[in-house]
Amino acid sequence: MKNPSYGTILTTVNTMMGSSCLIVPLVFLKSGLVTSILVLLCVGYASFKMASILLIHGKRNEDDLSIIVRRILGKK
Repeated sequence: MKNPSYGTILTTVNTMMGSSCLIVPLVFLKSGLVTSILVLLCVGYASFKMASILLIHGKRNEDDLSIIVRRILGKK
């Protein structure tokens, strides 16, 4: 049975986000609006850059980040 792509995307997002979505309002309340927005922007930028690197340097047969890193940096 095939999963529709919409369901797969929602499941993946749910797995990635997890329960952290529930704690975000509390963190905003405790740390203040300006600090929270700055941290949120920094984390968003880091996530964007990482996704860009994966899209640029990833190959079709590489399913895992560790495989891409090992190919780029070499084995130790």
